[in-house]
Amino acid sequence: MWQRQTLTTILGCFFIGCGGQSVSPANSSGVKSEASGASGAGASTSGASAGLSGSGSSGSQSLSASGADPTPRCVPGQSTGCACVNGESGAQVCAVDGTYGACACAGDAGLTLQQLLAQLRAGVVGTWIGTETSPWGNGTPCPTTIRFGADGNYSAHSPGESCIVFYYGSNDDSPVKTYLIDNVTAAGEGTGEIVFFFNPTDTNPGTLRHIVLSADATKLTFEAWKGDYGPLRFSLTRVQGDAGVAMSATDASAVPPVNCPCTRRSGAGTSFMCPAGAGQSQAMTIGTAGGMLSLGGQQATQTGVPFSLTIPPGALASDTIITVTETKVPPPADFVDYSPIYLVQPAGLTTPVALPIVIGWANKSGLAAGGPSAPLAIYAAPDAAGPFTRLPDSYANAGFMQGSIKAFGAFFSGYPKQPAQAGCP
Repeated sequence: MWQRQTLTTILGCFFIGCGGQSVSPANSSGVKSEASGASGAGASTSGASAGLSGSGSSGSQSLSASGADPTPRCVPGQSTGCACVNGESGAQVCAVDGTYGACACAGDAGLTLQQLLAQLRAGVVGTWIGTETSPWGNGTPCPTTIRFGADGNYSAHSPGESCIVFYYGSNDDSPVKTYLIDNVTAAGEGTGEIVFFFNPTDTNPGTLRHIVLSADATKLTFEAWKGDYGPLRFSLTRVQGDAGVAMSATDASAVPPVNCPCTRRSGAGTSFMCPAGAGQSQAMTIGTAGGMLSLGGQQATQTGVPFSLTIPPGALASDTIITVTETKVPPPADFVDYSPIYLVQPAGLTTPVALPIVIGWANKSGLAAGGPSAPLAIYAAPDAAGPFTRLPDSYANAGFMQGSIKAFGAFFSGYPKQPAQAGCP
């Protein structure tokens, strides 16, 4: 009987409140709600001085009859689920003061993912100091100063260059050192990519994971990985007086929607996974015996496959200088591009037989991004200005496209943007 009465008292306190506090099962995020009416002083499970302890998804809290503030304490950067006003699930992120921020939801009064991405991108810009720890540092942190620029470049140094901040490279400054935050969760935790730099001819692509910025934009944590090797864990504090970049949560006009493919057009959608052309060329004299012209260029840094054009015997009536250029011309805006535009000259030259052409493809969205309604293909035009039409016999292979042409001109691999990609850069 005593056990039954005690259990009844505990359940009664949980559902209708003790000491003036009311907690409902739906309030599992750990947020206190005040009960209206009489205070009910002195009611508790074991006396006036006892409290009711309960745990929710955001951590434990203690509700006392004396009315003490039960605001939950949490680990800064930690995220937890919460209920959105539309009935769906959102997420809260623990701020630097140990309290959870507002519930971030997609599609209701919370911030949209695009707004969260804009906020995170703007918030990391600035100078940070702190430490980096790695699995290979013997437990000794590397003191770190990192500057993330609004232009997508970064620099990283340690006092006296006593340690290599990003491990897979050097501390030397270079315009090749770039980063991009390209995705974010409803909790505001970002992911992205980074280029590790040894020297101008030796770089390594890496990824950024678990990027968490405090609510007041003064604390930053993230992990850096090179493939499956890592993590390099960073815990940073903004340098005093460095305000970063001001951007409101709704100022997301310059930020591409989440999960957009990358592009070789200038702007927010650039990525090392979509290397733009740099104007490199290769020329070769080919006659009636035929031959093959190839060009590595920037694209080959991602694909490992050079552009190539094969001239079969008899395709040319005389010796001809054939030139291929990996152009700087941005691909058409209504396409998702998987390569730079290549220009094959002499312009307008035609052949009586088909010439096999190979173009490497590279985009962070992978091969299946186009889907059945938008197959990845080679597109051709008389010159780089377009308009481009699909080569009928082009098809995707492992890391490269194949097809055939009978007229020289401009070529690239990609597919027309789908309706969901209309807002992508």
